[in-house]
Amino acid sequence: MRTSAAGNAAVDGGAALGPQWEAAILSFMEFERAHRGLRDSTIEDRASVLRKFASAATDDGAVAPDAVTVEHLDRFLVRYASRSRDQARLLTNALRAFIAYLAISGQAELRLVNAVPRTRAYALARLPHALAPNEVQRVVQSADRRIHHGREYAIVVLLATYGLRAGDVAALTLDDLHWRQGTLRVRVGKTGRDLVLPLTDLVGDAILSYVKSGRPRNEHREVFLSTRGKPVTAGWITKVAGSAITAAGATRHKGTAAHAFRHALATRMLNRGVALKTISDCLGHASTASTFVYLKLAVEDLRGVALDPREVLP
Repeated sequence: MRTSAAGNAAVDGGAALGPQWEAAILSFMEFERAHRGLRDSTIEDRASVLRKFASAATDDGAVAPDAVTVEHLDRFLVRYASRSRDQARLLTNALRAFIAYLAISGQAELRLVNAVPRTRAYALARLPHALAPNEVQRVVQSADRRIHHGREYAIVVLLATYGLRAGDVAALTLDDLHWRQGTLRVRVGKTGRDLVLPLTDLVGDAILSYVKSGRPRNEHREVFLSTRGKPVTAGWITKVAGSAITAAGATRHKGTAAHAFRHALATRMLNRGVALKTISDCLGHASTASTFVYLKLAVEDLRGVALDPREVLP
């Protein structure tokens, strides 16, 4: 199982738990995967929260899962849910889902779910963090092509050119590269749909150089492998993106480093007058609603339609 960086960052791990808690958490994870169809990263995030909850709020798991009370929930949420809205939402969603699972399996009363408050999430509330065009260029130019025969360089070029998600880069396989047709197929994990993009010379040359000179030869079909020959994770791709941004002296933003390239591409296309539907298709969004957030980054356009204060003030 892959460990999600988001979960670890939000709630640090706790002490080793007893067999009751480990069995309950593992059973919950299987339930979420089989009956709710959640992504592995989301399930792992929730498991991380539950392990921390068991350690911090129930005396290192001394209190069994079926004996959890409102006091245990309150103690945990008061201590950890005040760091940020995203943190609070992760914690409350994980706890509500777990208590509901315990109730379904006869290990808790359903009314206990109401002891965990819901954390509201507002659509388009946050401003995306995007690299400036000159920063993107600087990151690509400064990426070291010698490290692991250009593996990191090829990843940075992919992120900068197509604005792919870290998970989509990690899932890219050799079979997705269609050299004769000059296309690249991306299996968009978030929507489950395939995205076919033109394979640019820059991207093609970068990937080919790594595959021919540095990629371990084994049964794995993923393009990017670790030095031990195992497929890399989305979290690892994110670390590569962050390291490249830092090494180039570009602005580091709070949030996922790989998405800084994605936001930069969307903003650049928007500023050039590309239609939202086209941007949405290029980014692999399920609908244009997911692309609306980038309108907030079109600062110059917003200035052009802003009212003069003298027009509205008495």
